[in-house]
Amino acid sequence: MLFRSPHLDVENLTIPRLQDAGNYAVFHTGARFPGRRWKEENFTRLAEWLLNSTYVDTVYLIGDEADKAINLRIRAFSKSKAIIDKAGGMNLVESLELISAAKLYIGNDSGPMHIAALAGVPTLGLLGPNFPHISGPLGAQSRFLFHKFPCSGCNQRGCDYGYRCINAITVEEAIITLKEMTGMA
Repeated sequence: MLFRSPHLDVENLTIPRLQDAGNYAVFHTGARFPGRRWKEENFTRLAEWLLNSTYVDTVYLIGDEADKAINLRIRAFSKSKAIIDKAGGMNLVESLELISAAKLYIGNDSGPMHIAALAGVPTLGLLGPNFPHISGPLGAQSRFLFHKFPCSGCNQRGCDYGYRCINAITVEEAIITLKEMTGMA
């Protein structure tokens, strides 16, 4: 049984920022299961779009040691020196500080996504098989992208459909959502 507080409107919840925003975005590109990982090329295209739009001047890629390989591939797809890999180089408190001061956070369904949302940072969650009402980021400053399929809510450890739920999210719809979130023309 899912517990939902009858007094808490999580989608319209106002969450104050923990810190003033710096001129950077934070991306968490990894996730424990492949069904939760958006394509690396998509993260690269989105980072380059944010940098080219001058909305931010730096994109930090975060994660643990296991995410280093993912972030290395993302950086290899781009020539931009403004995409900086921090995976495996920060403890939890340092990660919280970096995330809390971000102008924007984008990431897969994972712990850092929830940290960003609860720190009041505008958060775009990229959700694979988990339903947004269970795993989506909280707060009025947050959005998510999710495509429901008949198999949604699976165990994420294997997929007969090539992880179509997370792969259905396009860079174009992420850009549209970010424009809505940030007020960019």
